[in-house]
Amino acid sequence: MISGLWVPLVTPFKDSAVDYGSYERLVAHFVSMGVDGLFPLGTTGEAPALDDDEAERLIERTLAVAAGRVPVFVGVGGNATRKVEKTLQRLRHLPFDGIVSVCPYYNRPGQDGPIARPSTSPTTPCWNSRSCRTSWA
Repeated sequence: MISGLWVPLVTPFKDSAVDYGSYERLVAHFVSMGVDGLFPLGTTGEAPALDDDEAERLIERTLAVAAGRVPVFVGVGGNATRKVEKTLQRLRHLPFDGIVSVCPYYNRPGQDGPIARPSTSPTTPCWNSRSCRTSWA
């Protein structure tokens, strides 16, 4: 069961580049404060502004610093389900505990879309964020 305090991690930048040292200090700080889980690369983590190598390195750094003390669920989302699936295949070698994936935004799937999409990955937790959306009709 997923419970407790999970932190959506920000991605610090310095001189237009990811500041990995500051990022590692953030991860270490939150783990030392007793959080129950970490969530890198969500919308708070500026994932859309990162290239694939930067995103993968952030996941690697999160896992290394957390060192199994807390679970890590990685943000993997986007409008194109096939692209999300390819990203998951590319990241398959990394031992994160799960993913959080947003439903496609801007394009409007039918009611079966948000249910069918998580079924593409057996480790995808479902989170109903409908109550948090202001544009859901």
